[in-house]
Amino acid sequence: MIAELTGNLSLWILLALLAVGSLAGFVDTLAGGGGMLTVPALLISGLPPDTALSTNKLQSSFGTCYAAWYFIRRGHLNFRKLLPGIIACAIGSALGSAVVQILPKDWLSSVIPVLLIVVAAIFIFMPALGEVEQEARLPMSAFLIGALAPIGFYDGFLGPGTGSFILLSLIALRGYTLQHATIEAKLYNGTTNLVALFIFMLGGKIIWLVGFAMAAGQLIGARIASGMILSKGNKLIRPMVITMSVLMSLYLIGKNWFHLY
Repeated sequence: MIAELTGNLSLWILLALLAVGSLAGFVDTLAGGGGMLTVPALLISGLPPDTALSTNKLQSSFGTCYAAWYFIRRGHLNFRKLLPGIIACAIGSALGSAVVQILPKDWLSSVIPVLLIVVAAIFIFMPALGEVEQEARLPMSAFLIGALAPIGFYDGFLGPGTGSFILLSLIALRGYTLQHATIEAKLYNGTTNLVALFIFMLGGKIIWLVGFAMAAGQLIGARIASGMILSKGNKLIRPMVITMSVLMSLYLIGKNWFHLY
């Protein structure tokens, strides 16, 4: 089946998917929500839904992991210091990926759009949030157990909006600036993506040629966006987070509430 699917994809389709991957990598690195572009593109290209979701996880992992590596290399992330958070995210994501096999997720799919609107509203009506570093409201140990691990679980269980939830938790609970939180969120989101990717690999439904074509685009988009996060900071990140949170909410409402696509 994989050979058949790959054979039906022309060079032009692969180039189009690469372009979509570039735009999604840019959006994902800044604010999340790239899946609204990549999953429909994969479905339009002719991939079955389960194959499209598996392949999407491959390509998106490249963007988040590249962004994390970019910030580590430039000294903005201390991998060893953040290792407990990485482990918490990995454990949560693994548990979520396991639980999703046995529990229904329809109820959670209906709630997430509302939570994303709340995220957007917080950034709209609290413009000072994340502008300057604040004292942490939770010690790191409590943050790992009460925030990062559950968000990792959510990403393995369902996924949409994970980056926004990590971002807001770092600002609200650890006192980070918006720029600082965006940078650190890439490492945690990259971790949950890699764990989920491993689970999808076991399912054997990834179309590697397609995934790598889009991954090349992800690297381009993530590289551009990572540089802009450092140069533009909060002035760029805040409106992007608000815009993408609202768009993700509307996308999920249409999908989960009204079954429009």
